[in-house]
Amino acid sequence: MLLIDAHLDLAMNALEWNRDLNLSVEQVRQAEAGMKQKGRGCGTTTLPELRRAEVPLTVATVISRTGRPGSPASGTAHQEISYAKAQGQLAYYRVLESQNKVRIIANRQSLDQHIDACQQEGAKEPLGII
Repeated sequence: MLLIDAHLDLAMNALEWNRDLNLSVEQVRQAEAGMKQKGRGCGTTTLPELRRAEVPLTVATVISRTGRPGSPASGTAHQEISYAKAQGQLAYYRVLESQNKVRIIANRQSLDQHIDACQQEGAKEPLGII
């Protein structure tokens, strides 16, 4: 059976929350112990945890929004800022790929190659991200 996580905010967690996704979930939670901001101390996953669970593939998100005047939803003041933040998240994924921690899946061929490699090598392969 192939386990795929269909939505992971990895880059947002690293860049917006300043979480080191190379640590275990327990280590991240310990580092955030005592922080009062909503969501702190209860991070849900990291790269080692995904590897331990043998999750070979995820749909990794890039999240940034432009706020509207009068809207309670948070966001940037201008589209240019939102675009730049999204590009920063993409750059984070590329850094992880350069460190062989993730593999960016860009097309059907790379998806097939990644799945084949994972079925042969298992947890030794980097996390595939779409």
